[in-house]
Amino acid sequence: MKILSITSSYPRFEGDIAGHFVAEFNDILAAAGHQVKTLAWRAKDTRDREGVKFVAYLPKWGGREREFETLFFGSGSPENLSKLYNKILVFPAMAAMWREIVKQEKPDLIIGHWMIPGGILARLAGHFFEVPSLVIGHSGGLHALRKLGTRSILRSIIVEGEVTIPNPAFFDVLPRATSLPIGFLPIGEKSCSGKNGDALIMSRLEPIKNIERVIEAWSTEKATLHIAGDGSQRSHLEHLAGKTGSRVVFHGFVMGEKKKALMDSVKYFFLPSKILEGRHEGFPIGLLQAIDSGLIPLVAEFPGVGEVISDAFLVSPEESWERAFKTLRESTFDLSTTREKVRARRWENIEMRWTDFIERIS
Repeated sequence: MKILSITSSYPRFEGDIAGHFVAEFNDILAAAGHQVKTLAWRAKDTRDREGVKFVAYLPKWGGREREFETLFFGSGSPENLSKLYNKILVFPAMAAMWREIVKQEKPDLIIGHWMIPGGILARLAGHFFEVPSLVIGHSGGLHALRKLGTRSILRSIIVEGEVTIPNPAFFDVLPRATSLPIGFLPIGEKSCSGKNGDALIMSRLEPIKNIERVIEAWSTEKATLHIAGDGSQRSHLEHLAGKTGSRVVFHGFVMGEKKKALMDSVKYFFLPSKILEGRHEGFPIGLLQAIDSGLIPLVAEFPGVGEVISDAFLVSPEESWERAFKTLRESTFDLSTTREKVRARRWENIEMRWTDFIERIS
């Protein structure tokens, strides 16, 4: 089957974490015998390669056009769209992608990742080619759809065909969707027990991640907090760590062996994300990989998280992180049930559900 995939996030170069789970998803489809062509919007450092085309959406300005293509990547589309300049870019971005779509050979199925603009364009392209279309809802896109309201024209376009959501917590947005999570690739068992009480946060450094709350609470800890990731809040968080005296090491984005080595060196994994303007996490791949590897998690509650992670590892909105750290040090936890539920989401255990679903809707 020929599949055309439209996405606003995709690895731009070797080792890039942007949209890496979309690339893994495409690899699963390819392993099942499908031919996958991916179209993504261009940004700085993007490079076309076999099966992947990054689409320009601004004209050339003395070779600097990529510096102004800022709607996607970086902090993430939801954060990028908070800026007026990027809101304006939505229109040329959609127009440019549409021009590229109609030049493609007719596919058998079109998949749009995220709701807007990828999902909308996938639906329109399905009508253009007269083929089925599937919209895969990730948390950021689903929250964007929630904000549009139930009478939105864009929403009506999205719901006219097959849609998936990452967990049942999003049925309030799309009651008739299919709950089918994106899988993850394990990085392997921990090769050591981790230093004392060292902990890891692996995340984009954006306001919704609420990382400053952990840094502030960590000021009395003697262990080291490792933060892997980057984003608009990095300078602020580095300043906060210095101000509070917290033992914090910032690593930037890590992948492959560096990621494995970092997970091997710690005992705990924290996810302090908050609910921001109704937006909340889906299930971050880093969290799943950490638990799968044997790290003990401490996770701020968000809708749907209790399906996978036991209450003992959850921090309620009313609970302080200082108290949560103390409980973590003084308690013995059984991680087996949570690990079993997490491992059910490995690609090796979920890929058949996806390939069967794809075959059924095509």
